[in-house]
Order: sequence, then C-alpha cells, then structure tokens
Amino acid sequence: MIVNQYNFHFVSTFASKSAFVFEFEDVEKTEEDRNKNEAEVEDVYVYDINVLSGEEGALYQIGYFYLLTGIVQKKEDKSFEEKVDYMTNLLGNQYSGSIISMALNLSVDDLNLLLTKTQDIAREIMKEEIKPTEVDFARSEASRLVEADKDIKPENIPVITNVLEKNILPTAAFNPAATEEARKEARLNTSPHMVTIIEGQTIVFEGEIVNDTDIFILTKLGLLQTGFNWKRLLYIFFISSVILILFGFHIYKFNLNIFNNTKKIVITALLVIIFTALTKILTILSSIHLNFWNYLFPIIAASLICTILFNAPMAIMLTVCLGIFAGIATDFDFSLAIVYILGGVFSTYMVSKVSQRSAVMKAGFISSLVLAFLFLTIKP
Repeated sequence: MIVNQYNFHFVSTFASKSAFVFEFEDVEKTEEDRNKNEAEVEDVYVYDINVLSGEEGALYQIGYFYLLTGIVQKKEDKSFEEKVDYMTNLLGNQYSGSIISMALNLSVDDLNLLLTKTQDIAREIMKEEIKPTEVDFARSEASRLVEADKDIKPENIPVITNVLEKNILPTAAFNPAATEEARKEARLNTSPHMVTIIEGQTIVFEGEIVNDTDIFILTKLGLLQTGFNWKRLLYIFFISSVILILFGFHIYKFNLNIFNNTKKIVITALLVIIFTALTKILTILSSIHLNFWNYLFPIIAASLICTILFNAPMAIMLTVCLGIFAGIATDFDFSLAIVYILGGVFSTYMVSKVSQRSAVMKAGFISSLVLAFLFLTIKP
C-alpha cells in the first residue's frame, strides 16, 4: 500500500532494550533494489562470425556484387539500360539505379580494387561486436575509412560506400538465456535494504507529517498501534499470574507464619504493588526522556526491605517477582530483569549477614556498585 501523507503527528524515541543498534530489513525497499538492479542489466550479446564470413555473410555478398557487375558488363546482347535493369532485378532492388549505373561503368581494375578495399574495410569494421543500436555508427565509420583511403578515386566513393552500407549488419546476436541468467544473478547479489535505528534516535519530530518510511519503522518497532494488542495483554496476564501464584505458593509452603498473618500479607502485597508502580513510572520517563531512568528501578531497595522485615528466601522470591515485572515493563527486555534479579539476590545475601544500621547502608552501597557493573556487562 502506498501512502502519500498522514495528517497526524507522532513523536517517539526508540531506546533499544537488548542492544544499542536495532536493524531490520525493509522488504519492499529490497524488492525495489532488486528490480532496479535487474533493469540495469544490459542485454547479453555474442559475436556471430557468420555475419561477416559465413556462406551468406557480408564478404560473400560484397564479392557477389562486384563479380555480378563484371559478368553483366560483358553481356553484349543487352543495352546499357537493360543491363542496369537486369542487374537491379538480380540484386532484388537492393541498390538504386544510379549506383548500378556507376558500377557498370567501372573498369576491370577499378572493380578489382573496389572489391579488395570493400572487403578489407568490412573486415575492419565487423571484426568487433556490432549491436543493432550501433549499426549506424559502424556504417559512418566505414564511410570515414573510405574517404580517408587515397587509393580510392573520388568518383568511385559512392559505389563502395553504398555497398558497405548495404552489407554492414549487426554482428552481435542477442543471447536471451545469458541475459536472463545475468538478471537473476543481479537480483541474487542485491544486498538487503537494512534500516538501522540507534538507541535514543528520534524517528519523527513533533509537527512533521509521517511518511511511508516513518510508518514502516514505527510499525516494525511496535510504536505504532492501530488497535489494542490482546495477545500482548494475555501474555502479560499469563506471566504475571504464574509469577504471583508461585510467590504465593512459596509463602504458603515455606513461610506459613507470614501466610497466616494478614498484616504481613498486606505488607508483602504493598511491596509488590508500590515497587512495580515505581518501575512502570520510571519506564514511562525513560520512553519520553532518557533511557537512564531504566537503570534506577528500586528493586534492590525492595530486596533490602523484604530481607529486613521477613527473611532472605522471601526477599529472593520478591526480587525474582519484581525483576520479571521490570522485564515486562521495559517491553520484555529480560536482560534488565536478569541484572536486577542478580543485584537483588546479592543485596539480600549482603543484608542477611549484618545486624547494624551502618552495615545495612554499606551493603546497599556495595550492591549498587555490583548492579552498575552488571549493567556495564550487558550494555557495554
């Protein structure tokens, strides 16, 4: 579908989640490039030597003309006009009467000289490939060679020039099979038309009219939605349900004292809701401002709080839960989820070994450094 203009404006910055560069193929552009390269392939021609020296080639036809001229000259039973008509008919009206008349008036020596010169020039011109579109140029070149030859009398130039013009033909024969093969090869050798989007790159500026290319890029990046994505919603609902069920089962199976305490269950639920909401808010800020906000998710803080309030296994389960939610919130970038889960587990381990407030702060600081190192590892 060809779209000329869209009368709406869209501003969006694509932040790559798993790499700093996102590439994808524009299939339509690739096909256009293939068609263009195929159209630029020239027709393939092969040299046909028979056009020059075959049984019915140019050299034979030239020799036949001069030989026939000599024979007709010797017919004493015909008048000159009858000789002209007779020879014209034998040559299939290929030559005009004036040229035939001039040829019949040539001496034997002139006939032999013109025969030799005509064939020599024909060989010189037709030794190379002559395409159908180059015949006129080849004939002009032959006329130039005739005029430059000092051995040819000026009054005989029209005869030899006319004979050459009639017999210089294309020596390059079109090869359809080779041409088709060359076109196929041109299509196969066409590189895919890749579109590259760099992290933080602005795709469409505010106030600009969106064109076909912008629509294609936005659609590929999932930034242009024409309707509600029910599959995405069901996928998120399924993952979230499984994670929460597993979290609840862990509490029921291994932390029965928490499961039977409504106050502690409410606190746990608030931790999940509050920190998931903060993650979503920071994700929104990242999409409209800077990708930097994606590195400030407070999952380590949630791990520290849960470890202090409950225990380390409970904190680890909460960390896993919040880490996966962070991956969903960042458009399914689970590399971030893994980093936050590892950082949260490390902070849980650090806090579980201390008892003083200063030690907790130290553990949080060290956990932040570890988290920064992990970010540098996955996003160099």
